Amino acid sequence: SMSLASFVVRRLTHAAPCTPLARTQGTRLFFRDVVGVRSNHTQTIAPAPTPTTTPQENEKGNLQHEAATPPPLPAPGPEKKKEGLDRRVWAPAASTLLIGTGVGIIIPLLPMFAKDLGITPTQFGLVVTAFGASRLLANFPASWAAERFGRRPLILIGPLLSGVSMLAVSASTTFHELFAARFFAGAGGSIFMSAAQLYLADISTPANRARTIAPVYAAFGIGTACGPAIGGILGSTYGLHAPFLLVGASMLSAGALNYFTISETLPRERRVGAGGTGAGAGAG
Repeated sequence: SMSLASFVVRRLTHAAPCTPLARTQGTRLFFRDVVGVRSNHTQTIAPAPTPTTTPQENEKGNLQHEAATPPPLPAPGPEKKKEGLDRRVWAPAASTLLIGTGVGIIIPLLPMFAKDLGITPTQFGLVVTAFGASRLLANFPASWAAERFGRRPLILIGPLLSGVSMLAVSASTTFHELFAARFFAGAGGSIFMSAAQLYLADISTPANRARTIAPVYAAFGIGTACGPAIGGILGSTYGLHAPFLLVGASMLSAGALNYFTISETLPRERRVGAGGTGAGAGAG
């Protein structure tokens, strides 16, 4: 432009004597005034500010990270071996099946049998009550005796007492005889079941206890379910006395079966009053 040219001419016209030093200084002044470049006007790029966080924010971030990270899966442990069913359970199960069948057989026959004896409805109600009451009364003494003398004696005595009582029912001719026979029959059943339950606890562990007890209760349920039909057929075919004789014989057979197949499971040192506490089951 014209202003720039005028400025250059004016500077050259008033310049100092043309010496090497003057020429150098003039050149520096020229570039300083015209271009405006200076050596000390360098710009530096400042680094970006580093974000700062508080300890609370750091802790919160760590917690969020831990919450988002799923926990590690536990290491697989050794595979537990499934405990099988003890073979000793089948002997009391067979005895219970015979006893349950005998109980079911007399259900449809007992009312007609009592009617033939000339028993009144009130007396018959007492006969039925005697069976249940004796089971309730004998339960607690039987449990104590099983802890004091062992399981096996009561497992043998119970079916024998019930069998003899059923034979006595068949031979009864009066209300008092029938009442007493039914009372002892119920007591024998309670003695057997109390000792059998403790016996099953002895031969089982917490891992297989349910599977060990199940066959015994299933056998009793099958017997009481099938017994009434069998009793009706026997009563219609052979009369009212024959089924009671058969039931007595089946319960005596259950006692004999227990004698040859069931062994004691409560050691002497663990019995009540014999130097032991009797609080636990013997080793199966």
